[in-house]
Amino acid sequence: GNSMRIRSVTVDDVDLTLHYISKLQEENLETLYRWNPLPTRAEQQQLLERYCDDQGTAYALVDADDDFVGMLSGTRHPRTPLAHSCSFAVSVLAAYRGLGYGTKLIHEFDVWACRYRLMRIELDVFGNNPKALKLYKRLGYTVEGVRREAINIGNHYHDLIHMAKFLDR
Repeated sequence: GNSMRIRSVTVDDVDLTLHYISKLQEENLETLYRWNPLPTRAEQQQLLERYCDDQGTAYALVDADDDFVGMLSGTRHPRTPLAHSCSFAVSVLAAYRGLGYGTKLIHEFDVWACRYRLMRIELDVFGNNPKALKLYKRLGYTVEGVRREAINIGNHYHDLIHMAKFLDR
């Protein structure tokens, strides 16, 4: 219900993010990269520090108890010729999918990208994830390329679809 909210992720969210990642892993999705093994606390701390400076950002969808049920992390491209670009990855736990929360998280990232006057947002989506593909197309992303059978999960090969949208047109 309306107890759900989106907030920025901070460096203090190590345990909440690790708990979220482990819950996501338990869903055994063939549509996401696996962490194998899960990051250590120290590794997760480093990752969050990367997302908490001006090179990146992260947002969490949290429930009434401040538990993470969805997450988006994004980064600007560090190299100067690509510095007008950024990319993100987003996930939402099964019980909360299809309710518009992914769209809300992506909107937060758009706002962040605009603040840094970035022009181009990129993402990769697994070819076996038609719901996500449909969502991204609805949000203005277009397919720019397909890396065929680039992903191997449980000895099943999946295409990786590269999509992008421009914020200034």
